[in-house]
Amino acid sequence: MSIWGIVIVVVAVVVIAALLFVLRGGREGRATRKELRRLRNDENRDPDTYSAAELRRNMYMPPMPGKDTTPGGV
Repeated sequence: MSIWGIVIVVVAVVVIAALLFVLRGGREGRATRKELRRLRNDENRDPDTYSAAELRRNMYMPPMPGKDTTPGGV
């Protein structure tokens, strides 16, 4: 490969890297993604303070009235 071929390959790689950097949002986008990642990690570190019984009570929905769900077919 000649010197011109090597120069063309290097320039192409630099141009593609610059395009990817711009398309991903540059430095601001990178800072935003870093902040979101930090917030998600902080969320995941917080212990779940609900016990299993509290979670079940929060998820409980009383049955809809009707002949199939209540005694006596009201």
